[in-house]
Amino acid sequence: MRLALAQMSMTNDIERNLNKNLQFLDLADEHKADLIFFPELAMTLFFPQYPKREVGGALNHIPDEFALDIEDSRIYAMVERCRDYRLYASCNLYIRDNGGYYNASLWLGPDGSVEADSRMTHVVNATNFHERDYYLPSDNGFFVYETPFGKVGIVSGYDRHIPETIAACAAKGADLVIIPAANVETELMDMYEWELRVEAFQNGVFIAMANRVGIEGALVFCGQSMVVDPNGNIVVKADDSQQFIICNIELTEARLARSKRSYRDVFRPELFYAGQAADSRSSSLQ
Repeated sequence: MRLALAQMSMTNDIERNLNKNLQFLDLADEHKADLIFFPELAMTLFFPQYPKREVGGALNHIPDEFALDIEDSRIYAMVERCRDYRLYASCNLYIRDNGGYYNASLWLGPDGSVEADSRMTHVVNATNFHERDYYLPSDNGFFVYETPFGKVGIVSGYDRHIPETIAACAAKGADLVIIPAANVETELMDMYEWELRVEAFQNGVFIAMANRVGIEGALVFCGQSMVVDPNGNIVVKADDSQQFIICNIELTEARLARSKRSYRDVFRPELFYAGQAADSRSSSLQ
């Protein structure tokens, strides 16, 4: 597979951001990529850095203006470009669906299809990350998509810090897990690198993370997008500038790694999760 990552900055103008997304799709076609994916919230500024009550004054937009419906013409501009180029793509957006609002990673197919089932599951509030003000948590679990090159799972944003999310994709046969991210320079990026390397090694999967860059309000997005192989080695790592990243990966290496290190095959979840629930019930009776 020829994998492309769009490490990019965003503005307060959704149309300008859409045009930049389309330009990255053009680059993906020019460089004969099979799959390209984008950072977290790839058509807007990172509005969750503000509490919902403050975002209008900070960005001159009410939250609903950042939300897109699945049928939005701007999404279909990307869908049409993927169909024209026979390209797979995944774009993380603020999606409105059946009255709810989600951080959702769309899966766009070369046949013009679009799926929006991969949604952030673990939604938290922290300093400059007021995500519970905006997102409902998904109750769909984690999705893995078939391609001619292998299976691709998606884990969005904060979900990657929960080890079971990568494991859930691997259990469904993922050879590659892609992560749209919004990492800032004050975070523990060395630790985050090791987090991905260890999870790739333990689960026998490629992991790729695409990050934002640029200064937005109080946040400085640090880039450092990367691809890690199933043995925990870094295939490619970006700096902190906007750039198009492309590399060749052989997804059969993931299956080979799992055949050599069958950690998940011997895992006994009944001794962990069910046991914890039983212990909790016992404690409550004492």
